[in-house]
Amino acid sequence: MRKLTLIVAVVLVAVGSFARADIVHLNDGTTLEGKVKKSAQGWIVTDAEGKVTAVPAGTVKSIELKRGAGGGDAPGQEVAERRLYSLRRSVENVSDLRDIVARYQRFVEQNQGTEVGKAAEEELAVWTDRHNRGLVKVGQQWITEEEKAQLLEQTFAVVSEARQLIKDGRLKEADAALVKAMQVDPANPSIQYLRGVVKYRQNEVPAARKAFELVIDQITNHAPSLNNLAVILARQNHPAASLGMYDRAMQAQEQNRHILDNVAEAFYALSPSERKAPIVQRAVKRFLEQDEQLQQEMAKKGQYRWGSTWVNQQQLDELKVAEEGIKGRLDQLAAEFDAAQARINTIRQDIAANTNTMRQLEARRHGYGAGGNLVSGTLPARYYDLQADNARLEEEQKQQVQKMQQLRAAAKEVEKQLPTPRYSGVQKLIETEGTPIEAPEVEFEGDAATTQPAAAQGTGSGGSSNLQIPNSKPASGENEEGIE
Repeated sequence: MRKLTLIVAVVLVAVGSFARADIVHLNDGTTLEGKVKKSAQGWIVTDAEGKVTAVPAGTVKSIELKRGAGGGDAPGQEVAERRLYSLRRSVENVSDLRDIVARYQRFVEQNQGTEVGKAAEEELAVWTDRHNRGLVKVGQQWITEEEKAQLLEQTFAVVSEARQLIKDGRLKEADAALVKAMQVDPANPSIQYLRGVVKYRQNEVPAARKAFELVIDQITNHAPSLNNLAVILARQNHPAASLGMYDRAMQAQEQNRHILDNVAEAFYALSPSERKAPIVQRAVKRFLEQDEQLQQEMAKKGQYRWGSTWVNQQQLDELKVAEEGIKGRLDQLAAEFDAAQARINTIRQDIAANTNTMRQLEARRHGYGAGGNLVSGTLPARYYDLQADNARLEEEQKQQVQKMQQLRAAAKEVEKQLPTPRYSGVQKLIETEGTPIEAPEVEFEGDAATTQPAAAQGTGSGGSSNLQIPNSKPASGENEEGIE
């Protein structure tokens, strides 16, 4: 019996020891448990049965050091090992070798004469050698300046190849090439920009947004990326934020035709209440200033603004005649819209007046009895009549709101009867032509933009009359905040 008790005790100690074993979490989601030791290539894990597993450093996501005294290591050593592991992880994203060497030197000084300190000294020697050799970090590699130049040359070639693949519509091949290039130079703004274009065209909008934001992190005033972020924000139903981003794009590159055309589309899509936001008003002011100059330059080329697009003089004359033909219908819709808006204003005033009277009636029913106690009487029949009237008015208001929405939609359908509608309802990405291949001063291709402050491209014989920063109602004269 005594012998059995001793055996059970030994087993319990062993089980207890490994119940507090370290846990290695791998990148593939699996785990290993046991006693963990650092090796030259990564880690050595010894489990409860004595099985030894070598784990490469690159496959390890994290390590939980849970051993106590039963694990065979002193608590102080366990803490030091954990700190060394944290040090290794902390320098993974550091590209300044002087900083890395300094961190290791401090750690070695704090752990002199220990096994952990000796391991840190060996790693310090590696980092010091890299520093002395003048290595630089590209991706996760430490290489010479000459090797970096060769890699960047290869990256440039991949960027050029990816641009052509995107133009050819071979998006999967372009994405594969860009992923490969990112392994060498993940922060390269050209790679990230093209990834954004690919992801957007593949309908992976959040990924596209992240890619363009990474470009802006490096090139703050990159107009194509700012334009593309504005397009994405509009698509994600953030219209005011989209106009704010367009404002930044217009500041980054003045009189850019592609950006200004998008701003016209974006403003046209806003509701009346959204147009009153300060961020929108600032963008519209900048748009009007730049578009006036753009129209003047475009007139020299025989092109005149028509909503968010451009037409020649003959087209402009024909469109004006066609627009005159549908003006009567638009005026009728505008009159109905204004009448609905006026009725909504009256309804709101009536509801407010009824509500005020109801509050007075509620206040009057309270008083003091003969004994000085607070008493409450019943509400008069008029109170309930007013309450019913408000319910009826609120229902009518909903109907008027729906009518206004229908009138807006009808007006847009009528405008589509024009040979060339003023607005397409589409805000367009700046694609491969916006790639920041060499410097923030990007040269766009085609007539979407130019390297210099995008050759202003401006007004026709109609002056700015064809601009018509649009209302979302059928005609002018809107003076109410509008209904969303």
